[in-house]
Amino acid sequence: MKLNQFLKKYQLIVALSLIVVVMASIKVIYGNKVEEINQNQVILPTPTNEPIIATPTLVPTIALTNEEKYPLWRILPYQGKGFTIQQYQKPLTLTVKIKSGNKETIEGEITKWLIQNEVDPQSHLIEWE
Repeated sequence: MKLNQFLKKYQLIVALSLIVVVMASIKVIYGNKVEEINQNQVILPTPTNEPIIATPTLVPTIALTNEEKYPLWRILPYQGKGFTIQQYQKPLTLTVKIKSGNKETIEGEITKWLIQNEVDPQSHLIEWE
């Protein structure tokens, strides 16, 4: 009776113990039978009868980089007298918000600012707000 009570009470532990014993015995019997590879043996690819075709190397197309598209992005927004250059709307297109002053005067100041930052004034379009 006591054995039946013990098995009912600890049936999960007994089942897991049996599994461990079976797995350990299989491990001892079969061991680690890993085939050893001969260190001096060289494995060569399987030869084929197909000709080797050389493919041309792809050359990237010349495209404007972000630095070329947006050369002033690091110093924007820029505050001038009576205007603000806020951001690039498109590549090489600046948005200028006029607060006060004459548009022609502000345009001259923007041209001076572009030259100071080593940017060709003709390369940029200006959108006015």
